[in-house]
Amino acid sequence: MTVLVARRLAELAHARWILTGPAGGPGDPVQLGFESLGLQTPAVHLECESFSTLLGLMPTTDVVGIMPRGFFQRYGPRMGLVELPIEDPLPRISIHAVARADVRLTVPAQRLLDEFTHIAKESEFGAHE
Repeated sequence: MTVLVARRLAELAHARWILTGPAGGPGDPVQLGFESLGLQTPAVHLECESFSTLLGLMPTTDVVGIMPRGFFQRYGPRMGLVELPIEDPLPRISIHAVARADVRLTVPAQRLLDEFTHIAKESEFGAHE
């Protein structure tokens, strides 16, 4: 298996891609803006529903995939994955948290929401850039 080194999306246009999550979601290469650069959006060769499954598939196949940076930093290096330092502008995604107004969140759910909010505020001011 060869290690792919790329700095531009154009270098990845003919790579074998893995779709993580739903089509059109943040794990879909169509979201990276290949077309806005005058490139054809790459074909998806594998589809995967979860990041844990992605970790199981990527080390054994020649594919490129998208995963959250924190998830990669925690698991990617020990699984033999390589982060590609793409210089093209990449899209920012929105994550929404929805909860019922008439029911309090459980303690674990509230902690998760607090962590999402904390990370979003840091990222908004460039702390995670």
